[in-house]
Amino acid sequence: MGEKGEFEIQEVPTRRKWLVPALICGAILLVILIVVPIVVSQQGHDSKYVVGEEEARKLALKVLKEVPLIDGHNDLPWQLRAHYYNKLEYANASLNLPQKILHTNIERLRKGHVGAQFWADYVPCASQYKDSIRFALQQADVIKRFTHKYNDTFEMAYTANDIERIFKNGKIASLIGLESGHAIESSLAVLRMMYDIGVRYMTLTHSCNTPWADSTTPDIKDHNGITEFGKKVVWEMNRLGMFIDLSHVSFATMKDVLAITKAPVIYSHSSAYSLRDHERNVPDDVLKLTASNRGVVMVNFYNLYINKTRDYASIEQVADHIMYIRKVAGVDYVGLGSDYDGVCCVPKGLEDVSKFPDLITLLARMGLKEDELKKIVGNNLLRAMREAEAVKDSLKSQMPYDEWISITPNASGCASNLYNTPLMSVEQSKVVAERVLSQEPLVDGHNDLPWQMRAYYYNKIEYANASLNSNLPHLHTDIARLRKGRVGAQFWADYVPCASQFKDSIRYSLQQTDLIKRITYKYNQTFEMAYSADDITRIFKSGKIASLIGLESGHAIESSLAVLRMMYSLGVRYMTLTHSCNTPWADSATPKDHPHNGLTDFGRTIVKEMNRIGMLIDLSHVSVKTMKDTLAVTRAPVIYSHSSASKFCNHERNVPDDVLDLVARNRGVVMVNFYSLYISCSNENATLEHVADHIMYIKRIAGINSVGLGSDYDGVCCVPKGLEDVSKFPDLIATLARRGLSEAELRKVVGGNLLRVFKEAEKVRDDLKSQKPFDVWLSPPANSTGCLSPDVSQ
Repeated sequence: MGEKGEFEIQEVPTRRKWLVPALICGAILLVILIVVPIVVSQQGHDSKYVVGEEEARKLALKVLKEVPLIDGHNDLPWQLRAHYYNKLEYANASLNLPQKILHTNIERLRKGHVGAQFWADYVPCASQYKDSIRFALQQADVIKRFTHKYNDTFEMAYTANDIERIFKNGKIASLIGLESGHAIESSLAVLRMMYDIGVRYMTLTHSCNTPWADSTTPDIKDHNGITEFGKKVVWEMNRLGMFIDLSHVSFATMKDVLAITKAPVIYSHSSAYSLRDHERNVPDDVLKLTASNRGVVMVNFYNLYINKTRDYASIEQVADHIMYIRKVAGVDYVGLGSDYDGVCCVPKGLEDVSKFPDLITLLARMGLKEDELKKIVGNNLLRAMREAEAVKDSLKSQMPYDEWISITPNASGCASNLYNTPLMSVEQSKVVAERVLSQEPLVDGHNDLPWQMRAYYYNKIEYANASLNSNLPHLHTDIARLRKGRVGAQFWADYVPCASQFKDSIRYSLQQTDLIKRITYKYNQTFEMAYSADDITRIFKSGKIASLIGLESGHAIESSLAVLRMMYSLGVRYMTLTHSCNTPWADSATPKDHPHNGLTDFGRTIVKEMNRIGMLIDLSHVSVKTMKDTLAVTRAPVIYSHSSASKFCNHERNVPDDVLDLVARNRGVVMVNFYSLYISCSNENATLEHVADHIMYIKRIAGINSVGLGSDYDGVCCVPKGLEDVSKFPDLIATLARRGLSEAELRKVVGGNLLRVFKEAEKVRDDLKSQKPFDVWLSPPANSTGCLSPDVSQ
């Protein structure tokens, strides 16, 4: 034991003799390994610099003052959803705060000299074949809401000229980019509605293939590029003037699109494949095709797309990607698409949106001239946008495609499969009716022609048999009969079947809204879209029929106030709270079970939001308790777009006397339905005189100010004798004249009451303009179809 101890004592100094030099040598080697590559790299970059730091900084700031810096992609809207559930009123969600967890706030945007921002309307692939449209509308809504909330900083832009005007006014232009194509659910109608709400580019895919285009991410490419329907999507985007964004798509998809598009494309957030061989970047052959197309590759800042690791990249490497694209494609075809707040890791020197000037300074140091810097900063994108707008103008005579793809059999199962003693002579009364109808627009509250166009013609209005200029004997409606019937304004029903609830009801609604707009456009010598009471009057005086959209029914917003607001943006001016099914927030008249006993608290919030935006509340189809609850909450007059009097037919779809009293106090209007079953409680025995009875009775109980016309033509099987189609309205007005109504009273029934209600709802909207939008949503019920994605908050 002693010998072992002695050995140990003697061994320690021996170890120290070699251990200390070894540590010193290792430290020197480590320094060499770390420092030398950095020095070499820095020397490499230093060798590229031909302008001094101070001179380059001055040039960069000059450029940024004269040209709007346009960033192609920022995912702040999704972060607002993920962290704050889109509740902008949360204190921590304020964009005036530092926002340490985000790349973006107002102070940094100002410091970064951002002049225009494409905000990403990101829709996760998990929602494909489920509720992707709902996601897209909610995110478009939050973009518009924060733009409005911070309106001293932001303003919505829809054109290249808008961007320049807003920039010159000292604000940041807000634009919407839809990411990605699965959010239109393979429907050109939905694509058009997205453009109408402000979307100015659409990324054709995200990290999932769509039924018509391949993404870059999955190993399996379903289509080897784009399908025939995908080509129609491209053509329709050209026709609309919407940018085609090729970030995220496969190389074959890029090439297919570039072979057919008439307008320049963009890559809203992609970089150069030759410098980083990631499938999200753009290879050289495609860069050259993009130059021929006059498109723009907007360089992404994500570390993994710039360098081979997400752990590190530098501002110099981002500059390298820009310079490389400039070399291969040309300086006219490169821009900036940061992807801030959409990625975890950004380069050193580009930590947030405040750092853009540093990048422009670096490019100036590398020898780019003032005109080149202006192109990269924003002029290339502005030029491409103007060229896309010029293509739009050149195609304005082209009719839109009216196609969609049926949801594939292997999808989620969330798609539906669905496709009313005379005081003067008859002659005198006809003269009176003619005089009234020439002075007052006859406003019909409900016509289901759009659904018949879907059921018979799949919304393909170019079919010869679908022409509204033809006699359509199987329908109640065509142009000749509308003219003969002296119709001045028509609420076309945007009908959504209950079978689509918790599935694809939004898709149905947008397709039918699109159809209404396309019909109106196709027959623009007859129709014009109306969005206000004054529009109706103006269009009537011009000799046309005002087209308005009524959403039937509330399940089509999928319990989302954001979707409700987007429907209003698209032109919907009333919403029927329910159809023949309960919603998660309101009871319908038709089912025997009424789970909510009227409106829920969320339902009351919907009523308040409809008041705030100026959308008419339609109480046809709802339960009596829902009627009463709504009338107790609403500040604006309500309508019943197609209901009659319970007194004459005790059907649950009609309005009882006690509710008629409440409607009178509310200053609302009951627009009498012509469906035989609601008029005489029989499909066989109803007559025009029965309809007149309902009108006269509502006049007696609620007053002449509370009654109108809501035919339900082309939505019912059986209409009264004497009211066989839309040409027969003058006969009803003549009958009411013979019943003793004065011309002033007839004018109210014909359309004056509806116009008055419309104006009063608009007045309520104007009175509430200082109020913030409600930013709550209702999660799908546990017993729903499973076709609605869980919200991020869950």
